[in-house]
Formats: sequence, structure tokens, C-alpha cells
Amino acid sequence: MFMLKRLCPNCDKEIPIRKRLTFITSEFIRCEKCSNVLQPTLMWGVITITLISPITYFLVYDNIKSIWGSNVATLVVIVLILLSNRLLEPLADLKAHDENELI
Repeated sequence: MFMLKRLCPNCDKEIPIRKRLTFITSEFIRCEKCSNVLQPTLMWGVITITLISPITYFLVYDNIKSIWGSNVATLVVIVLILLSNRLLEPLADLKAHDENELI
């Protein structure tokens, strides 16, 4: 359950998974207690893309390449990698910004 529990870096209030699911459609959320802007850390994106890329490439590329060709297969793999990274963002570690700070 450690992966599902995330705290605000400023006030240590737990951010519920239901609220973090909005990362799929938006870039940031606000902490209800301290009103800071919360975003996933950059390291989370780097790690997920690094882990997902080879898996997606080996599972999808050869199957699609034989049907549609290598250009379409490459495009499909890139889209699947970016989509899966976006869908995993609710599990990310959070970083906080002040409301007036440039995001």
C-alpha cells in the first residue's frame, strides 16, 4: 500500500488516490490544506518511460511491424509509451510549488 499513499511535501497531508486520478487529465492538483500546487516529480516520468519503453517495444513492435510496416509500428509504440506514462502519474511522488511560482 506504500505506492498508493502520497503526502503533500509541505504540510504532510495525505492526498487521496481519487484526487490524484485527475493527473490523467490535468497537469497539477492543489493541496486542500496548504493550497500549494502539486505535480508529479520529473524523476517519476524518467523512470516510468525507461521501464515501459523496452517492454512496449518488444511486445508490440514486431507484431505491428509485420502488419502495417515499421513507420506505423514506431509511431504506435511511442504513443503507447506516452499514454502508459500518463496513466501511471497518479502513483507518482509529488513536488509542491507556491501558488505564485511559475510552473
